[in-house]
Amino acid sequence: MRNISLLLSRLLEGFMHILAPKDPLVLSIEKMSPAVFREEALKSPRHIEIEGTMSLFSYRANVVRKSLVELKSSRNEKISQLIGALLYEGMKAELPDLEMFYGFSSPLLVPIPITKKKQKERGFNQCELILGSFKDSPALFEIRFDILKKIRETKDQVGKTREERIKNQRGCFLVPDPSLVKNRGVIVFDDIVTTGATLFEAKRVLQKAGARHIVCISFAH
Repeated sequence: MRNISLLLSRLLEGFMHILAPKDPLVLSIEKMSPAVFREEALKSPRHIEIEGTMSLFSYRANVVRKSLVELKSSRNEKISQLIGALLYEGMKAELPDLEMFYGFSSPLLVPIPITKKKQKERGFNQCELILGSFKDSPALFEIRFDILKKIRETKDQVGKTREERIKNQRGCFLVPDPSLVKNRGVIVFDDIVTTGATLFEAKRVLQKAGARHIVCISFAH
């Protein structure tokens, strides 16, 4: 049964490629190794990073921007796995310093959530999809999708100042069970950060719930 499903999935994918050919850049990215992607992405310097947030790449880089748009619009599994591999390598490199300075040992790794309504409309949370690709990697983190909940929709952030964005995000997240984060090191992941308002609110709520130290990371900035 599984083989039949896989065959049907590949036939459907091939049929869709005929009806709507993929962007050549997307096809190129799908074939990239993490090393090649990193080389292409780093041709565009990263923005000045927001305090307390580590971003791997600049959104200005074509491969980065195209990857995130493709992932969010098409749930591209190949690209989610590529982003996941790059993210895993980046965090693996940072863990020794986090453990040395903040006592991070097997920290919680938490994605920025979306509301149930948004999940139903889109069918997936791209941050969860990326972290889900870690399943075959050594367990350096405790990945949990139930730590943070988004309990209300927020207005469009476009055109707002950072202060307005922070106010817009206020109270949109909840930690249902504070005992899960009490005295734990927590890494919060978002696919892209602009002003940092979303991660700022997530961090505030986690601190209130008793997390010992929180680090925020994004794939792009």
